[in-house]
Amino acid sequence: MSPSPPQKNTVADIELDGKAIEESNQHYLKTVSGLGESEDITASRDVFSEQGVLLLKQGSRIDRKTYRQLAQHRLRESVDNSLTVGDGLSNSQLYADLKEQLESHKPLIQMTKAIANPVSLQQCLQHIFLNDALRTKVTIAKKAHPDLYAHSLRVSISAAIMAFYLGLSRDDCDCLATAGLIHDLGHMPVSYTHLRAHETPEHL
Repeated sequence: MSPSPPQKNTVADIELDGKAIEESNQHYLKTVSGLGESEDITASRDVFSEQGVLLLKQGSRIDRKTYRQLAQHRLRESVDNSLTVGDGLSNSQLYADLKEQLESHKPLIQMTKAIANPVSLQQCLQHIFLNDALRTKVTIAKKAHPDLYAHSLRVSISAAIMAFYLGLSRDDCDCLATAGLIHDLGHMPVSYTHLRAHETPEHL
């Protein structure tokens, strides 16, 4: 009997094997550690290798020196679950950034005219929910990849506008606004030029 093929994770019709996921994690860790040279980024918990070896204690600074140490190991937990940024993005800061895009980006201004109650849209954008890991990742995107962050803000607003236009519930609108914000954060390890080349009024 022939051996089963390696198990893969399927996300949005894209198959990713374990090696691809590990490479993505390593690129993200490299981004974070580079940012850690100028920002206060620390381990939010003890970091262990897959074999259970303690690599970093809680509170240790994440920088390029740390990266060289961690890059030699597979980690027990995702990097996302093990970081904290000293001045993480607050809800009020996030909403201010969303509002700036909403009021300055012409395609979004035009799209907003299609919904009956723009005030409900603003209330929705004020209620985007981010857990600690996602808040850290959005914060890092803003600091390390501001173009990607701005793109994500526009996608979040677009998703909320379309939800209101389709008459979805307020909970669904809130959910889609959050999904729109985070859906491209996996592009952090790669160049933003690919996203920009495909950014049109249909894909903000």
